[in-house]
Amino acid sequence: MLDYQKTILEKVSFSKDLFKRELSKSYRWLSLNDFSNLIVWATNNFGKIHSEIIFRISEKYIFIYNPSLKLLMKPIENKIISKF
Repeated sequence: MLDYQKTILEKVSFSKDLFKRELSKSYRWLSLNDFSNLIVWATNNFGKIHSEIIFRISEKYIFIYNPSLKLLMKPIENKIISKF
């Protein structure tokens, strides 16, 4: 299922709305571990285009289960916000 979601994200990466929708739906279909891996993959592949979307979705879903990760993401969040 993880590979399928990667394929879908590659196909919809041209549209911010579709990318956001598909990445959000991925949370429902993937385990937390697979979803975390998908977030890392998406950041590596689409971080320049969709960094804010990826960060917001990862924050919304992953930090619910592991709040300590938010501390690790602070430098990344500051970097993303400073770009806009």
